[in-house]
Amino acid sequence: FNANSIQANAAGLSRPELRFNQYGVNSGGPIVKNKLFFWTGFEGVNRRTGVTNTYTVLSPLGRSSIKDPAVQSFVNANLPLPNQASTTNPNLALLIRNDVSSVREDTGTARIDYNWSGGDNFFVRYNIHDVDALTPILGGVNIYPGRQQLVTASWTHLLSPSMTANVRLGFDRSITTTAKQLPNPGLAVTGIFSIGGSYIRDFPQSETIAADVSKIKGAHTLQMGIEIRRTVDGRIQDNGSTFNYFAGTSQMTNFFNNLPDQLAQTDNIGGNAGFSGNYSPYFQDDYKVSRKLTVNLGLRWDYY
Repeated sequence: FNANSIQANAAGLSRPELRFNQYGVNSGGPIVKNKLFFWTGFEGVNRRTGVTNTYTVLSPLGRSSIKDPAVQSFVNANLPLPNQASTTNPNLALLIRNDVSSVREDTGTARIDYNWSGGDNFFVRYNIHDVDALTPILGGVNIYPGRQQLVTASWTHLLSPSMTANVRLGFDRSITTTAKQLPNPGLAVTGIFSIGGSYIRDFPQSETIAADVSKIKGAHTLQMGIEIRRTVDGRIQDNGSTFNYFAGTSQMTNFFNNLPDQLAQTDNIGGNAGFSGNYSPYFQDDYKVSRKLTVNLGLRWDYY
């Protein structure tokens, strides 16, 4: 059920590539008997997914009709040649090709646990998720690199046989990018083709501190605590600029002579950041009414 498409067969192209690889390894054990333990894990995924795309580009006649040197240079550098016959417009032709989108995902985890007394446990955990994706487009590629990192530290103290306290610290940072690796400014011949670059880079991060106390009393498991979180949202972007040649009887003539109808300039080169946070105390009671019924009661207040 992965047959070649009609368009690919007509263009003499083979079936697009489809590949999925997934692998991983985990390891853990004691470092100091009954005291210090470690655990590490890694998982990787590689996907390659092909698709047959059809683009409208300039025919050899259309390329030779360009009068302006700047447009000629742009076309030679960024617009692929056709591989099919001209359309009903002799200045245009088709490019049919197999494009392959690729995704690489690597996920890693490391954790250290330490029991320094009968009533105290401490652990530190580190997680990382690294992604790199690529999708071909006309004249270039879209890239989507990203990385998320999390660090957590937790200390649990046994106050009594029925009561424990826990304190946690957390840090989360994520960096994601969406970029068209194309020239900026670009150009667009409305309804035919468009080539232009842009990018957005987001890098939010948050810091968290939380503490809670748990108490078992008869049929009740009582828990109360607070979570304090601070978040920073950061972004750098450039939306790109485009010389537009609008549809009409003189569209191709204007393009050949570098007479654009409009310059859409939406550049936003720079960055911005915002700060937010929340304070969230809570109380919870898990009441075991019977062997078959447990009632969960709780109250939480969030202040942003």
